[in-house]
Amino acid sequence: MLYAFQLRAHSNARYQVSLLSLSQKELACMLAACGVEADVFTRTLGGTPFLCFEADTLTPAQQAFLAGASGVYMTAALQGDLLKPLDLALPAFLPNDMPEVLKYKGKTNSDFTRMLINLALAAGGRWNTQRPYILDPLCGRGTTLFCALTRGMNAIGIENDRKSVQEGLQYADKWLQYHRLKHATERSSLTLPQGGSVPRTMLRVTGEDQTERQITFLQTDTRNCGSLLKKHPADALVADLPYGVQHAPQAVQQHSPSIHIRSNGTISPHSQKGPDFKSLIPRFILIFHTGSNRLSIVMYLSSWFQSIDTIGGYTIVYQRNIGRHDGRRSSQAST
Repeated sequence: MLYAFQLRAHSNARYQVSLLSLSQKELACMLAACGVEADVFTRTLGGTPFLCFEADTLTPAQQAFLAGASGVYMTAALQGDLLKPLDLALPAFLPNDMPEVLKYKGKTNSDFTRMLINLALAAGGRWNTQRPYILDPLCGRGTTLFCALTRGMNAIGIENDRKSVQEGLQYADKWLQYHRLKHATERSSLTLPQGGSVPRTMLRVTGEDQTERQITFLQTDTRNCGSLLKKHPADALVADLPYGVQHAPQAVQQHSPSIHIRSNGTISPHSQKGPDFKSLIPRFILIFHTGSNRLSIVMYLSSWFQSIDTIGGYTIVYQRNIGRHDGRRSSQAST
């Protein structure tokens, strides 16, 4: 069957420019993750861009996962020059506008956040996990948590800034009240191994299907996430690290990473010490998993990517010749 996924127009003009390329790579990763061998190509029908691929009939689980691609507006089967709409709609736990309404400077695009969640689940082999648990160790006001919740996932966010946590919780409570959705707030604290306590706020939400999900805010340093989540590890980690344009110093220098990989996947002789991950971190998307427990991690540090490399178990998705920001944040993720 020849599938055709129509892409929706995006309100952000800059994001719209990269939407086709981003969506094509995202769909290719999602297809590979769920065992569908197919090349994704673009085709314009009626002046509208479509992502197309040819494959056997998709299973219900594959359909549900692929229908959640961040840029997809409609799914159809292409029969000659005719489109036959397919009912691959992703069951929504909550209305999709939850991550959209709250506006503030530095907010990560919600569609891009959905893409990162898809990539994390694909990279870690958790694409078919029922109610996966998403972790954002730098959650800010909770965009990642809200994106996960609307898709019927549970999520936990860690943020050291008290004001951001309060604003995220206040917004969530008002939004849920506006939509007349049943929810309850539970406040408690967690104890750190080294001493001290961490404020914990959990929102339990009953969705449109009358099942329950939860999102949790922890107000603490990101470096504490390992000890706090030891008993209940997440399925995937998604983060927008604070190296965006607004956080950058005025003096920005050009940086081109030097990574050389042989055809067999090993590192070339002049890179025997391995890649300099500190130099790679500022403006990249990193996707990797931590071995046997299959925790997949996606960290957003660039607005698009062009190629994918694998080094020592790490999958590095990057674009060359991009500006490097020298600014650093004191709280760094540790897993």
